[in-house]
Amino acid sequence: RNRLQPYFLWLADNRGSIKEKFPGISVPELAKKAGEMWRGLTADDKVQFDERTKVLKAEYDVKMVAYNKDLALNPRPPPSPGAEPAPKKKRAPSKPSSKSTSNSNYKSKEIIGTDDDLSSDTEDEDKPLKPKSSPVKKPARRPL
Repeated sequence: RNRLQPYFLWLADNRGSIKEKFPGISVPELAKKAGEMWRGLTADDKVQFDERTKVLKAEYDVKMVAYNKDLALNPRPPPSPGAEPAPKKKRAPSKPSSKSTSNSNYKSKEIIGTDDDLSSDTEDEDKPLKPKSSPVKKPARRPL
């Protein structure tokens, strides 16, 4: 795993103070402001965060060695051949997009082509429907 970047440690320490200085700031605006503030720090100011990332990485490496050693001594049993995979979580139904055909004057081709009018709109009855055009046939290609 890559080590945590010093910027993110600095951001975790300073996010609250940035929100206090700029109340009502949106998340993207906060990120931009934090980036500007980070770039404004001197190299000496950034050293402490760089050192913390090195310490966190060393701790992680020690834990991973212990984990892998334990895994080698106590391997996990392979899944049984007839075992079913864990059920997937169901996703929440998506909201219909605002670009859907929610226009009340919209009629599908199937509705337009039938005699019975399923809609309550009477304003379009006086307008004639466009005749269906026949598809344009392309000339056959000659073999070379």
